[in-house]
Amino acid sequence: MFGGDAESLITRFDTDEDGSLSEEEVPEHFWEKLFELGVDADADGLVTLTEVETAITTARQDAFDSKDTDGDGLLTEAEVSERFWGKVSDADTDADDAISFDELEAFFAERSAQREEFTADSFGHRHRSTDEVFASIGRGVNALRASNQRFGRRR
Repeated sequence: MFGGDAESLITRFDTDEDGSLSEEEVPEHFWEKLFELGVDADADGLVTLTEVETAITTARQDAFDSKDTDGDGLLTEAEVSERFWGKVSDADTDADDAISFDELEAFFAERSAQREEFTADSFGHRHRSTDEVFASIGRGVNALRASNQRFGRRR
């Protein structure tokens, strides 16, 4: 629901910039979901950054625990699908053939940081104008006009 980024969630909806969310600041269905999930832990009618972070960590821990079928606090290849293990096995930093919740959290945090770095580096390239893109591959407006004239086509 939160995409894992509590600060972005608060920033997006916090219209009065008090560092918390109130019922008036978020869509009704979203507020209902926050209430349903018990995110407003102190029931003061405001959802703070700390409350959202706690809710996210709790949800992640619950998801981890649901996969930890033997309840030892570690995920092993035998407890998860082959596909999932293939995605997260690099999180096993202590090479014990198991992944703790802390290892998995650190792994996801590192991947998230790498994605943010990639997005920041490539942001300008994704939003170039169409003319710039075609010009960069030799098919700018002038090249298109020349091609059309060469082949007798008119625009």
